[in-house]
Amino acid sequence: MKEYSFNPLQAEKELQIGNFYFKTGKYRSAAMRFTEATKWNDGSSDAWLRLGETEEKLKDPKAAKEAYTGTWRSPRTRRMRPRFGRSCKG
Repeated sequence: MKEYSFNPLQAEKELQIGNFYFKTGKYRSAAMRFTEATKWNDGSSDAWLRLGETEEKLKDPKAAKEAYTGTWRSPRTRRMRPRFGRSCKG
């Protein structure tokens, strides 16, 4: 099993490759890359957004909703929530 640690450069690389797959209509491959990006950097709102859009294209609304709310479940973001104020509930 692959072990992940915070690596924003690797996350950005996965995001770029995922964007390429998305643009060429290879949504399953794009979803895999966006998922990898969220594992390398679980606070990457771009990766979570693109994963949600890709899941919509794959006709999986439940997975899309989970991706769209994924950023708010991440441990790093939970620590930051008090800074955001009352607008973020979770």
